[in-house]
Amino acid sequence: MFNKNGVLILKILSWVLRTILGLLFMFSGIIKLIDPKGTAYKLQEYFTAFEILGNHYLGGFLTSFSPYLHSLSTPLSIGLPVLEVVLGFCFLIWYKPKITLFITFVLLLFFGFLTGYSAACNPYNTLGISCVTDCGCFGDFLKLKPIHSFYKDIVFLLLAIPLLFVDQNNKVSNNKRNGVAVIIVFILSISFGCLNHWKEPMIDFRPYKIGNNILEKMNDGIPAKVAYIMQKEGKEYTFDTYPKSKGYRFIKTVEVLPEKPATIHDFYLFDAQGNDVTNSILRMKNTFVVLKNTNELSEDDIKNINYLFTKDENIKIISNAPHTFGKVENRFMLDETVIKTIMRTSPGIWEINKGVVVYKESLKVYLANKNF
Repeated sequence: MFNKNGVLILKILSWVLRTILGLLFMFSGIIKLIDPKGTAYKLQEYFTAFEILGNHYLGGFLTSFSPYLHSLSTPLSIGLPVLEVVLGFCFLIWYKPKITLFITFVLLLFFGFLTGYSAACNPYNTLGISCVTDCGCFGDFLKLKPIHSFYKDIVFLLLAIPLLFVDQNNKVSNNKRNGVAVIIVFILSISFGCLNHWKEPMIDFRPYKIGNNILEKMNDGIPAKVAYIMQKEGKEYTFDTYPKSKGYRFIKTVEVLPEKPATIHDFYLFDAQGNDVTNSILRMKNTFVVLKNTNELSEDDIKNINYLFTKDENIKIISNAPHTFGKVENRFMLDETVIKTIMRTSPGIWEINKGVVVYKESLKVYLANKNF
C-alpha cells in the first residue's frame, strides 16, 4: 500500500505522536503525584458536586454513595496519576500498544467527562456550588480554565487516534525487558506518590510555599483598567479617567486590561473572640500548629500536640473549628479551604517571620527533627 518513503513517514509520525503523548501523560501524572492530597481534594470537589446534582435531579439517589466515593479520593489521587505515568512510559517504548491505547481512551473519556462538566457548568445558577472551576489537571503548577482543560483532553484524543492504525505487533517493544521496565516505573510512581502523601510535597507550587511573603502576595493584585467613552458636540472621546469637565455625555466603559486578582485573596485570620488579626499576626515571628479538622485527629496526633505545648506553650494554633489546645489567646481560626492550601498534612507546623514563610512540615517530622 505504501512505498518505502511512505512507510518511513508513517514510522516517524507514529514516533512523534507517541513521544508527545508519552511525555504529556508522564508530566501530568508526576505533577499530581508531587501533591496527591491536592488531587484528592479536587476529586472530593467533584464528588460533592455530583452529590448535589444527584440530590436535585435524582431525589438524593447519590447521597448513600457519597461516603464511599469520598473514601476513594485518596487511593484515586495516587492510582490515577500512577496510571498516567505508566501509560506515558508505555507510549515512549510502545509497550503493549493495544492495551495501552484501550486504557488511554477510557482514561481520556473519564477526564473529558470531568472537564466537560466543569466547562459547561454555570456558576451563577441555583446550583452554583456544584461547579468545579479548576480540574486540577496539572495540580497547582498550571491552572487551566475548565474549557481549556476540556480542549486539552480533546487534543490528547486526536493525538491518540492515528496510533490505532500503526503496527501494534512490534516484538521488540513487547519483550520481557520492557515489561520489567514498566513494572519498575509502576513501583517507583506508587512509592513517590505515597511519600508525598504522608508528608508535605517535596516541590510546592502553592502561594504559601517557603520563601513567599504572604503580605506581598495579598497585595500584588492589579485592578482592571477601563476606558471611558464620552460624547461631546457629536464627537466621541476616550478618557483613562472619568472627565470632570462639563459638557461630556457618558456612552460606555471599555475594559482595556482585565483585573488581576491578588495571589492570596482569602487569608483572614481571626482570634478566639472573632477579631480579624491578620495583619498584626503576619507582621510578627510565629510558629503555628495547623489543623485541618479537629474531628479527624488520631490519639497520636493529640499526644504530639499536647507534648509540643509542654515544650513551648507560646506556640499558636490555627484551625477551622473551635478547639481546646493551648492558651485561649493563642487560638486562631481560618477558612478550611485556605488551611488545605497552606498545609497538606494535618497536624502540621508552619513558621512565619514577618509575613515570610520559613518552614512547613508535618508535626511528626517536625518533632523528629527537633529531637526534643
